[in-house]
Amino acid sequence: MCTILAQHKAYKTTLIEGVAASIASIIALSGDEVHMAADGMIMIHDPWTTSTGNAAELQKRLACWIRRRISWSIYIAVEVEEILP
Repeated sequence: MCTILAQHKAYKTTLIEGVAASIASIIALSGDEVHMAADGMIMIHDPWTTSTGNAAELQKRLACWIRRRISWSIYIAVEVEEILP
C-alpha cells in the first residue's frame, strides 16, 4: 500500500490528528507533505514474523530481518527529521 501511494503521481498530504500506530505510521509517512497535530503521535515498532526450517534457514531469515530493521530505522529517522522541525 505504501509503495502504491508513494509512486502515485498525485501530490499527497497526510495529517496525523491522533495516533498513527504500526502500519498507519508508515502510511502517514508516505505522503509528500506530512502534518501532525501538536498532540499527535507516531508509533513504530520492530517488524514481527514467523519462520520455519532448519537452523541454517532460520539464521538466513534472522540476518535478513536484522538488515531490514537497520535500514528501516535509518529511513524512519530521516523521514521524521524532515517532517518534524
